[in-house]
Amino acid sequence: MSRKILIGLFLLSSCIAHAQEKAFQFGFELAPNIGWISPKTENYNNNGIRAGFSWGFVGDIYLVENYAINTGLKFIYLNGKYEYPEKRDNVPGRTERKINSNYLQIPGVLRMRTQEISNGYSVYGDFGFALSLRLNASANERFYVNDRLFGTNNKKDVDNELRYSRTSMLLGAGVYKDLAESTKLMLGLRWDNNILNVLKGTNNLSGDKIKGSFHFVEMKIGVLF
Repeated sequence: MSRKILIGLFLLSSCIAHAQEKAFQFGFELAPNIGWISPKTENYNNNGIRAGFSWGFVGDIYLVENYAINTGLKFIYLNGKYEYPEKRDNVPGRTERKINSNYLQIPGVLRMRTQEISNGYSVYGDFGFALSLRLNASANERFYVNDRLFGTNNKKDVDNELRYSRTSMLLGAGVYKDLAESTKLMLGLRWDNNILNVLKGTNNLSGDKIKGSFHFVEMKIGVLF
C-alpha cells in the first residue's frame, strides 16, 4: 500500500513540475537610479537628488507557480547631497556635500506574478528587504561663510562617516516579456527605502549626533534565462 502511495506522489510531483516553468531562472540586470539623503539631525538639510546606477546578477527561485523569491548580488553606485553647519579653523559656516558611495547588495524579495496577459507579457509586484555592505565612499565639499565660498571644491574620503551596512525595504513592480521558451526580458521600477540610520559622527559646531538615511528609486532592465 505504501509503495503505491509513493508511486502516486512521485507521478503527481512529476506532473506538477512538468506543468510549471523552470524552478529557477538566473540572469543579469542594469538599473539607473536617482538617490537622495534624508538627514535627521537639526539644521541638516537635503540638497537635491543625484543620479547613479547598479548592475548585478539576479535570480528567481519559484516557490509555487507565479510566486518566487527574487534575489541576487548587485553592485550599487549610490549618490546624494546635503548641507549642514560646521566649523573649520574656528570659523563657523555651512558645508555643501555631495556623497559618492558604492555598495554590494543582497536582496530578498517576494515576487508575485500574474498569468500571461497577452503576447507573452505578464505583470509582477515586489515586496522585501535588502542588506547592503559599503565598499567605499567619498565626498565633494564646498564650505561657505555668510554665503561666500571659502577654498575650492574639496574631495575627501568619508568611509568613517557612513555606517558599514545599509538595511532597506524594497517595493517594486514591472513586467516580463517572453523572448524564447525559457528566456524573459524584465522591465521594472523599484523603490529602495533605507530604514536604518547610515550617517554617523558628531557635528563639530553643535555637538549633535549625525543621523540620516539614504534612499533611491531605480529603473530595472534585465534578462533571465
